[in-house]
Amino acid sequence: MKLGWSAASGPVSGYYVIVARNGNPSKVESVTIDTTKTVTGTLGETLVVQVAAFGQDGVAGPVSPSSVPITFAAAPAPAPTPTPTPTPTPTPTPPPTPTPTPVAPAHDFNGDGTADLVVQSGTSVKIWAMQNGSVTSEIALPAAPAGARVVGTGDYDGNHTADLVWEDTQTGALTLWLMNGGAVLATGTLDRSSLPAAEEWRVGGSGDVDGDGADDLVFFSRVKGEVEVWNLLGVSVSKRTRLPGHVGAWSIVAVDDTDGDGMAEIVWLDEFRRVLELRDPASSAPVALGSLAAGWRGRGAVDFAGDGAAELLMQQPVQGTTQAWALDDAGLLGSSNLGSALGLGTFAGGGDFDGDGREDVAWDDPSHGAVTLWLKAATTPTVKVVNRTLPANGEVVSGATASDDSAFRERFCSGDLDGNGVVNSNDFKAFKACVGQPRTAACNLADMDSDGKVTSTGDSPIFKLRYQGKRCQPW
Repeated sequence: MKLGWSAASGPVSGYYVIVARNGNPSKVESVTIDTTKTVTGTLGETLVVQVAAFGQDGVAGPVSPSSVPITFAAAPAPAPTPTPTPTPTPTPTPPPTPTPTPVAPAHDFNGDGTADLVVQSGTSVKIWAMQNGSVTSEIALPAAPAGARVVGTGDYDGNHTADLVWEDTQTGALTLWLMNGGAVLATGTLDRSSLPAAEEWRVGGSGDVDGDGADDLVFFSRVKGEVEVWNLLGVSVSKRTRLPGHVGAWSIVAVDDTDGDGMAEIVWLDEFRRVLELRDPASSAPVALGSLAAGWRGRGAVDFAGDGAAELLMQQPVQGTTQAWALDDAGLLGSSNLGSALGLGTFAGGGDFDGDGREDVAWDDPSHGAVTLWLKAATTPTVKVVNRTLPANGEVVSGATASDDSAFRERFCSGDLDGNGVVNSNDFKAFKACVGQPRTAACNLADMDSDGKVTSTGDSPIFKLRYQGKRCQPW
């Protein structure tokens, strides 16, 4: 069927043709420079079509109103001469089989049901569209906001296509790109006025905290000791919810659905005591997950089994050893050894890159330009090097390391208050002078747990370790 529309005003480079089939979420199916497009369908299929013009930057303008539903039907056959027949006994019509609601895979940026990789080099951003663990095409996106990094890759509007959240590394300004079919359909700046700069709020992750089918942004503050969850509507924040968090040297390891109930939980790590904690936002009591052995870190959560419950991916970065930890509401169910990630670079997120219904792992090694996938990673993973080389200064951006705060790491790991390269008695004197004081420029590194003040209970035990020559665990 050939459809047409009126030309948009202003400079127009082309039109995105957006189609919803049989009530499923809309997705960009094609691009045209004309004001007409032929759409096809199968017998009995119903389509609703919209279009959106875009300029040279590839960002869509306003989306048109939806067309009337278009149903593909067979042409009626000529009516035969009626022949009298006995009236048959009516047969009850069986109820239609309900169509299950599809679960959108994480990091699926073009809406084809398979997770993709997003690669950034400077302001250049591309989607590496994946099928069967290989890159099948590269989709260029608009230029990245200057000085910004990706801190979120959730499906924030619930259209079964992943979106991007950018954070300006200097100002903290947050920019949301809403995606559809590999195209940026809308952009906007998110209002973060509820998060005072002095409280040092960080993006901890993204997940569907309230179970409404759309991912939420999760922030945390080591100063305030709270979490704030943002529900998004379009390119605006529709609701902000405060939850208990932790004051001091705690980091978020993962925001994901770890028990398969359709709602995300938050996994925390006490960086000093090395203990893990699970918090269900719907529950008032945290659940202890045990302690991490020396040198181990949590990298994020991946649904290795494809059962809707994500496991924690743990790594010993010096040795490269990895494990999957399975959780439920009561705590840790068990752990299993995975392969060695030694020499593969850094964790670059999980996703179903081969379309088998189970999430895989991506490792990113910019120094060698390589991206390596662990497919079917629930047991011994199948290792596959992606059939593309990272561009110069390029990396896979997944938002997986959003809570890895370099300012916190510097305070927590240093102890060298006078900057002479060693921790000695001079630093001890400087630290002692800062105890009981709020964090200032002179006492910045003395606030080792990053709670905004220097205390004998929170900071002294950490400084003591550094003074004794005990360094940070490998990051």
